[in-house]
Amino acid sequence: MKIRICPATESELASAIINSVRQSQNYASSDGNRYISRTQTSLRAGSSGWVEQDINTLFKTGAYSFTIPVRGKTGDYKVVIAIEGFLDELNKFLSKEKFLPNVLQRALQRAMDVRKIKISCDCPDFRYRYARAQTLAGNKAGDPETRPSIKTNPNNQKGACKHITATLMNKAWIPQVATNLHTYIMTIYNRNRSLFDSIIRPALNGITDATMGNPPEKTQHTEEPSTEQINGAYKGSQQYDETQNLMLAVAAETGADVQPFVTPENTPEQILEISKAYKLGLPVEFIRKLTNPDYSPMTIEVLAQVRKTYGLDWTRYAHIHPSILHYLSKYYSQTKLTPKDFSDSVSLREVKERIKEILK
Repeated sequence: MKIRICPATESELASAIINSVRQSQNYASSDGNRYISRTQTSLRAGSSGWVEQDINTLFKTGAYSFTIPVRGKTGDYKVVIAIEGFLDELNKFLSKEKFLPNVLQRALQRAMDVRKIKISCDCPDFRYRYARAQTLAGNKAGDPETRPSIKTNPNNQKGACKHITATLMNKAWIPQVATNLHTYIMTIYNRNRSLFDSIIRPALNGITDATMGNPPEKTQHTEEPSTEQINGAYKGSQQYDETQNLMLAVAAETGADVQPFVTPENTPEQILEISKAYKLGLPVEFIRKLTNPDYSPMTIEVLAQVRKTYGLDWTRYAHIHPSILHYLSKYYSQTKLTPKDFSDSVSLREVKERIKEILK
């Protein structure tokens, strides 16, 4: 979904928007003041709505637009935030640090504090009361509102609904949005290097492969890639469910940033084992092999142990039962036996007997 930014030239700091809400009139109903009612609004962590972000505009203009799904008392809505000059703030961090999710989080937090933003919400209160006023002020994200609010806001007083207010005051959504952006960029980096080199790398201070945390890969050659290709380069690149996102976040916090390697096809259990393998200090090329969605979590665990302990890359034998792989690797230096010396239907008992005969 592409979120267009209103062409008006003015916008405001988040603090100014919050202040305008403090000064706005009370609700006509018994709900009271909309500023106080923000406490009755919650963010919907893990919702598919988190994937909506305008990457195309980000690398064209430096402005970053995304949606935050919220749950109010009367229904579920989507708040849109467009941060002007976000790319400039991000590049300040990337000039000193690596491209990691927590770095994007800090850049996003900083941008929300010091950069002007545009806002919007699809709830009726914003649509019919404040959308026109914010359009005239140049603060509305998305399409401009041309219909005047004759009854609800005849003086075009600037303000915001309680969903926008809650989003601006409770920034618990920042880690999720930062993870989404990191996921998308890393997906392009790993799966369409030509597009990354021509569009994204120059925008990120000419970021190096070492800073990205991956070794150079063979570039895919395409003719004159455009920024429009970015949004469609890997459909589904952000379709992680809530448990997968949580697993990725926990892994990153413990020093195992496996986001560049895993895919939405990997289960949370697989992601856990891949994270453990990452912390063993295994080569990046080997970690990528372990992300095969056909490998069971137990197979990933054993393959990583075999590689770390015995220096053997037995991913080509992943179809063999993990217990057999582990047992053969334990005696490989003495017997030189590998799974190819047995049939695919071999049992652990047969393997043990064969090794016992050789060691007599």
